Amino acid sequence: MWVASAAFAPLAFGCAQTPVEKVPGDTDIVFTRVTIEPKPGTTDVDTGPLVGKLGSRVQSALFTPRKYNAFRVAEDRRRVQTYLATLGYFDAVVDEPAVRLDETRKKATLAFVYDAGKPYALADVGFRNLPAGVSLDAHVKAKPGGPYDLEVLRVARYDM
Repeated sequence: MWVASAAFAPLAFGCAQTPVEKVPGDTDIVFTRVTIEPKPGTTDVDTGPLVGKLGSRVQSALFTPRKYNAFRVAEDRRRVQTYLATLGYFDAVVDEPAVRLDETRKKATLAFVYDAGKPYALADVGFRNLPAGVSLDAHVKAKPGGPYDLEVLRVARYDM
């Protein structure tokens, strides 16, 4: 009997969620919706990969919930701006986020609206001061005139 209970003990205790300490600005208000949308008539950028990396997010099977925190919202605005810059939208403007709080039902919605502007393109792609006979051109995925995409450039750097 003791062996059987010892075998199942990790299953019972391993699934319990550990309590999270509150940080300054935390509330008991949970997000029911978080969106990142372009201003009407402006460039629509795929922000799907960014949603799970925001500090303010809705609970799902993949993501732990985060409760409303004004400091996190401000940091997330910066994350949206930085994400757009990694895709070459260096002049992007992210408006002040629209937050709707329902304190009686402990629910909140959050909307980021951006104007991505025009994407920057690469003027030149090349290597300088390489030893004679060495060519790294096969590793270069970016081309002159092509879009600036930091992830493509990172992959090329790691490939080398």
